[in-house]
Amino acid sequence: MSYGLEIIIMKNIEKLFDVLYKNRFTLVILSLLGILGSIDAIFSSGNNIALEFARWYLISFVFAAILTILIGIHCKITKIIGFTIAITYSLLCVINATGFLFWGFGISCRMLSIIFETNSREAIEFFFQTMENLASLNFLLCLIVAIGTTFTLLFLINQLKESYFKIIITVLALAGCLFTGLQLNDTTEKKNTNIFLRTALDLKHTTDSFREYEYLNSITSQNLPYPETLVSNDTIDNIIIVIGESASRNHHSVYNYTLPTTPRLKKKEDKLLFFNDAISAFSTTSESMKMFMTFVNSTTNTNEWYNYPDILSIFSKAGYKTYWLSNQEKNGFMGGCESYFAQKCDKSKFVGILYTGDNLQEKYDDSLLPELSSALKDSTKNKLIVLHLMGSHGEYHRRYPKEYTFFTYNDIAENDRPYLTDQKKKLIAEYDNSILYTDLIISNIIDSLCLYPHQKNLCIYFSDHGEEMYGKRDFAGHSIGYVDIPFIIWASDLFKSKLPDKYALIENSVNKPISLENFPDFLLGISSINYHYYNPTLDFSSKEYIYGDKRIADNMPYHKGQCE
Repeated sequence: MSYGLEIIIMKNIEKLFDVLYKNRFTLVILSLLGILGSIDAIFSSGNNIALEFARWYLISFVFAAILTILIGIHCKITKIIGFTIAITYSLLCVINATGFLFWGFGISCRMLSIIFETNSREAIEFFFQTMENLASLNFLLCLIVAIGTTFTLLFLINQLKESYFKIIITVLALAGCLFTGLQLNDTTEKKNTNIFLRTALDLKHTTDSFREYEYLNSITSQNLPYPETLVSNDTIDNIIIVIGESASRNHHSVYNYTLPTTPRLKKKEDKLLFFNDAISAFSTTSESMKMFMTFVNSTTNTNEWYNYPDILSIFSKAGYKTYWLSNQEKNGFMGGCESYFAQKCDKSKFVGILYTGDNLQEKYDDSLLPELSSALKDSTKNKLIVLHLMGSHGEYHRRYPKEYTFFTYNDIAENDRPYLTDQKKKLIAEYDNSILYTDLIISNIIDSLCLYPHQKNLCIYFSDHGEEMYGKRDFAGHSIGYVDIPFIIWASDLFKSKLPDKYALIENSVNKPISLENFPDFLLGISSINYHYYNPTLDFSSKEYIYGDKRIADNMPYHKGQCE
């Protein structure tokens, strides 16, 4: 590098330092706003809050410095661009913090879905409710602290000599670039280095979901061709498919978890079949459901999932009356997949929330039991009934009545997990309580079926995916690859006596490595429905089953034990 070029570079760096020093108040304010844009990431990380605060401040500082330079240099177009980005950035940061502080989530697919679904009346109600919250004492105290902190920093930075200022911002910028690089290369987290990128990613995902939802609504009335006459020679009176939510197999005492989270199923264990090595195909509800409700799978996935036959239409064609009973979302386009399947059924009922985030409409899973009882009383000979639970969906303490609080943080052992604080143990206990409540629901469903001893009844329970719960690392919640699930089957005495060969095939499959993506093949196999999509090598109750060594989870090869 020539000496002259070095001089030019140094002069330009000096100019940038001058711009930052002259606009140091803007730099402080924008960097502090970055904390508001990252507040949910800071408090949801599960790590040391002070360290997380420092990490995210340094990340936001880099972006704040870039914006400050754009605003401060002597170029009208650049100033306009800088101010436009800064104003947008500031609004996003404030909205993110407000959402997290008031409702527990910031800018996300959940927030965007609520915005897209809200009508004018709801918007007005939401505005006045927000104004009431803004006027609350807690918010005013937070506002005073924030303003006080900002003015304190502005005062301190104004006292700094220019030479000291340059040293400090150089150190902060270098550290910020380091943390930004680490964040962008962290494959276990969404790459939300700042609120701009996160909003862009979530907006894309939300709009993609909206388009899919609209398309699904347009094709719901269309039926895929079923050229065969679908008839089952060994019809089952009632097939009950119970879909759990976020329930990890490793937190069920019937699968050797240390706490008694499934005492009722334990009492019924001589009547139940527990599959010991079952996984879901994805660690998210929608993607997993698309796989276990249709014939799309990792070996045939050459088209969109909705272009493959679904089990509801197949059983309907074979003479079964189909039901969809759900305690999950109905109208939200983020739940368009479930809405699509529900509309395929002869009867559907959503007992709980009307759209994402409407907590006032939430009900416990026992609200599904009267609906099941009503369906079982239907005089139709053969029925396929799907029940979708809220199970162990996030905010676990809301998944069971207070009187079913059995486990507390005192029951959670550290087990070589020094990062477990009392708050984290409390979260694990709440998760275990949600499993315990699901145990009650499954037990009651089986008891309801026992009221019909003269019918060949089958109940299949599994979860859509697992959940990480401070196992191998300091993290809780949805996590890539956490797909170990419970898979439990109950059959009536008449089913066992009338279809002994079928039951023997199921019984002999409990130790096979299985995946939910092959559930349609399994279901058709045990129901003796002949259909050209059926593949016995993918049916884990079949003697020809060979799929187990090739399981895929989240589009990656699954390795047994990765969720322990």
